[in-house]
Amino acid sequence: MTHSRDGKSFSISEVQALLKRLKSVAIQDVIVDKKDHNTWHGSTETGVAITHDAGKTWEVNNNGLYIPRVNAFFTSRYSSEIYISTPAGVYISNDSGETWNETALILNDGEPGAGSLRAEIGGAGYLQAYWMARYHNFIDDKEVQKEWWK
Repeated sequence: MTHSRDGKSFSISEVQALLKRLKSVAIQDVIVDKKDHNTWHGSTETGVAITHDAGKTWEVNNNGLYIPRVNAFFTSRYSSEIYISTPAGVYISNDSGETWNETALILNDGEPGAGSLRAEIGGAGYLQAYWMARYHNFIDDKEVQKEWWK
């Protein structure tokens, strides 16, 4: 028997069945919704997958994502907001992953045909978003050292 934080027990075979389902959908990370324990959010290379039946069926929802590839996934234990890191920046969902909104930490476009440039967009909001992203490993040292303008 294994136990979750809320005291619910799972057998080893139930856990193995769950891992098999997650592997079949290519889920990389899972966050359980704080309000509904049957609703889970999973990060994939093609976006955010959502299940409302504890992992039996999954649906991908990228509503609002500019580039729907999830690099990292985070939610605070103190709020129901979900944060994701994508190649286009950090996004937040305030409605259990139904929609995604840009944060102050985004990539800005350069000249046409030049691709994206990493740019300082200024302000306290940017600084807070940047350091929160560094703290939660959405942006690592390797990303910081990249020369995006070449």
